[in-house]
Amino acid sequence: MLSKVVSIEKAETESIREELIKQNAENEAKLMGYEDQILDGLKKADPNTILDFDDLIDTLAKTKVEANNIKISQAESKLKEEEIKIVRDK
Repeated sequence: MLSKVVSIEKAETESIREELIKQNAENEAKLMGYEDQILDGLKKADPNTILDFDDLIDTLAKTKVEANNIKISQAESKLKEEEIKIVRDK
């Protein structure tokens, strides 16, 4: 009920909230995908030559950068969600 009222009275605020929810879900899916790639690479790698797997090392580096970006994005989203909650509660 609250979502419907807010979407009528403050459509932009509700739209932003829905986009934040969608973005958070996409970020979680990305992280899980990277985690699966890393685990798959580790499973296939020979422990004696694991450092020779450039694909795995690249995936680890890419995941680290992306995880940091997602962490920043989620922190910003949390602040926006708190602001939106205040508006919705009014």
